[in-house]
Parts: sequence; structure tokens; C-alpha cells
Amino acid sequence: MRNLFLLMVAALICGCGKDDLLVDTGAISLPAEVRLHLGQSVLFPREGYTITFEQVTEDSRCPIGVVCVWAGDGAARLSLKDQAGAVNNDTLHTTLDPRWIQFQVLTVRLKGLDPYPVFDEPLDSSLYVVTLEVGRAAPEPVETK
Repeated sequence: MRNLFLLMVAALICGCGKDDLLVDTGAISLPAEVRLHLGQSVLFPREGYTITFEQVTEDSRCPIGVVCVWAGDGAARLSLKDQAGAVNNDTLHTTLDPRWIQFQVLTVRLKGLDPYPVFDEPLDSSLYVVTLEVGRAAPEPVETK
């Protein structure tokens, strides 16, 4: 907990922007819904996991103001890290699979990607925000003989 406090103080002292802040969910129990700006991380200290919203790798969602044959897809790349330093990088999708992943004891589902594109309006990629649903993975069934 002391390390977390020092990390938060260091972030405030260096004057980091919102994209560099670490979202602390220490008071929130799983399952939880979190919103992350591009480059932002969320820490679950009780479970020992950090999730970072790395980038949007694709955004072919049908813009508002256009009639499309297909809804399109948005894809967000996440980095999941445990206390031991194991890292898993995965891309979750709004329409295609995978929409959720399991990393060790966590499940992470992409619930939303904002802002939604609008016809004939440029989209500033720095404004992207993902909404994630984070929970505990179901335990593996124990085989009995």
C-alpha cells in the first residue's frame, strides 16, 4: 500500500496528465466497471493486477449519419500485468471476437469504446475511452476419480 501511495504522489508531483494517471480501485471489489482513457492504467491492488489501455488498433464502426450494411468494429489493445511481472497483451473488439479475455484469475470484457465516430467529423484519437467490465474468472472444475 505504501508503494501505491508513493506512486500516486510521484504522479502528482511530476504534473502528469490524465492519460498518465493510475486509476486506483482499491476500494472497489470485483466485479467492477472501469473507464480508461488512452494510455491510462487501472490497478486492482487486492488482486495484484494492472490493466492498461494501450491503443485503438481499428475503428471501422459505422459513423453516425451514415447508413451502413455492417455495423463495423472497434478494437482496443490492452496490456494486463500481474504482480510477478507476467504480461498479456490482447485486443478486444466491440463487434467481432474476442470481446472478452481471461488472464489468470481475471476476466476482462470490452463494454464500450468512445467516442463514437460521426460522419464527416475527424476523430481525435487522444479522446478514446474504453469501458471495461473486470471480474474474477470462474474456477476450473476439479476432476474427481
